[in-house]
Amino acid sequence: MSKTQVDEINRNLYDIKDKDNYEFKIKKGLNKEIVEEISKKKNEPSWMLEIRLKALEIYNKLELPTWGPDLSELNMDEIATYVKPKSNLNSSWEDVPQDIKNTFDRLRNTRGRKEKPCGSWSTIRFRSCLS
Repeated sequence: MSKTQVDEINRNLYDIKDKDNYEFKIKKGLNKEIVEEISKKKNEPSWMLEIRLKALEIYNKLELPTWGPDLSELNMDEIATYVKPKSNLNSSWEDVPQDIKNTFDRLRNTRGRKEKPCGSWSTIRFRSCLS
């Protein structure tokens, strides 16, 4: 199966990469030791770690899907699955770090959201941005 390239999209808008600014980045890969380290870094209760380890066990048994895009080149050994950004929880747009505001502006994702806080910036930056 060949890769699909959509030529009519302006790649300059979406292929933006900011400098990594993180407090912690897990080593690349996805295995039991990495899942345990992530859980420890997040100070999670033991029951959450058990759920994560069970999910990893199920994930490791799965075959790649035969529908959708070709995932044969996906290499989890080259992906850091947890990165904790250097930022605090903020309750107002004024307190959001400038680099995040810039990302919102670049992605034209400001549809009235500047007036509202956008949830937890520490784990998933844009998780609660939808009204």
